[in-house]
Amino acid sequence: MTDDMDLVRAYVQEHSEHAFETLVSRHVDLVYSTALRQVRDSHLAEEVAQAVFIVLARKAAGLPAGTALSGWLYRTTRFVSADALKIARRRQAREQEAHMQSTLISSEAENIWEKMLPLLDEAMAQLRDKDRNAVVLRFFENKSLREVGDVLGLEERTAQKRIHRAVEKLRSYLSKRGVGTTAAIITGLVSANSIQAAPVALAKTISIAARGKGVAVVSSTSVIVESALKTMAWAKAKIALLVGLGTVIASSTVVVAINQVIPPSEVKPESVWTSKRLDLLPPLLIVRSTEPESVAASARVGELFRKQRAPFTALLETAYGISPRRMVFSTAMPVGHFDFLATVHNSRAALRSEIVKQFHLVGREETRIVDCLLLTRESTGAPGIRPAKGLPNTSGILSPGRFEIINGTLQNCSRTLEDVLKQPVIDRTGSEEWFHIELNWNPHDQSLATVNLALHEQLGLKLVPSREPIQMLIVEKTK
Repeated sequence: MTDDMDLVRAYVQEHSEHAFETLVSRHVDLVYSTALRQVRDSHLAEEVAQAVFIVLARKAAGLPAGTALSGWLYRTTRFVSADALKIARRRQAREQEAHMQSTLISSEAENIWEKMLPLLDEAMAQLRDKDRNAVVLRFFENKSLREVGDVLGLEERTAQKRIHRAVEKLRSYLSKRGVGTTAAIITGLVSANSIQAAPVALAKTISIAARGKGVAVVSSTSVIVESALKTMAWAKAKIALLVGLGTVIASSTVVVAINQVIPPSEVKPESVWTSKRLDLLPPLLIVRSTEPESVAASARVGELFRKQRAPFTALLETAYGISPRRMVFSTAMPVGHFDFLATVHNSRAALRSEIVKQFHLVGREETRIVDCLLLTRESTGAPGIRPAKGLPNTSGILSPGRFEIINGTLQNCSRTLEDVLKQPVIDRTGSEEWFHIELNWNPHDQSLATVNLALHEQLGLKLVPSREPIQMLIVEKTK
């Protein structure tokens, strides 16, 4: 079987239509299935697949030798799908068409694959390119270890180690999001279910459209193509800057922006720290001691974060996604408060790197048996808990002696109680329903007995002391 990159070279150097058609037919199922998981619409998935191969046709000459084309196509499909969804949402907003959000939590009756489905591609996005390429080749395309090694330039044993490491990362990511299963089940389900056959005529249509011959590309596809090319160029520039221009500037502050490193004198606090739209800020990474004019505030949009006058544990919580109540410190922590802003690609990873750079601290996850509280359900129909209304879109209020959760689950309730009682709380209610929850207690008495009495009377819930194995974040000095 002709190597993918040989076909790419034949297309670039000889303008071989047959070579391009072979590439499309070989990978169209991978691209279409990946797009379908992202956009959840077969017609839009076809449009995305067409756009991906148009991008390939335009960028083929720049692909370096040794590129794992299936991994490149997978990553490109993610970019194109994201842009297609943005464009579709804008179009729907202009036309004022109602659309439903994806269901956030699967019902108990759903099988493991149904729970994995909305998380799989995001979990894949957390992997390094080399690890992701290996997983795509091995389990999405069901290649043998020898074939994976040949494509990636690795010995078979090395390829197997890389795949094992990548699958463990996927398992850990899924486990943190409620899909607890084994690596073997994950790989078996991905191999069996991740690829669906694209519509019969799609490969031919793509081949013709990508070469710009015979058929006109619809305007919406052209918009997606141009947007995706810009996104890919932007992401590539950001990665290069984060690797090559991660410069420490004044007061242990790092500010990295696309196409430039912004000196402190040019950072405008009124736009950076008071902007209501994080998604409109340039790509920035700032970690600094709290400035005198800073006020306690926080904002988040997806993977973009901003917090001011926050304790160091809040920086760790944002970087690692673990509650401060589940942290163990093997060394002294920095004192005082901090301002931090992350609007770069993969903001959590960027913050983790900056914590290592500035404070010489790193976190590692470890399961330990610790004292904790189990949240259980004693009765239904309590006055402080009622079914949620509208689409799941969780928000909440926490103040002394009171919290309110709007459109949340009992797991959200357990996390809030964890902050109130300052120890780990595990949801053992087994409920995945959505509620509007209100709880009030004596603000001058935060004891377990007082909170438990309020839980019993107002929510029909109870906290039971226990010792359980819990995944903790061990924070220690870098070696």
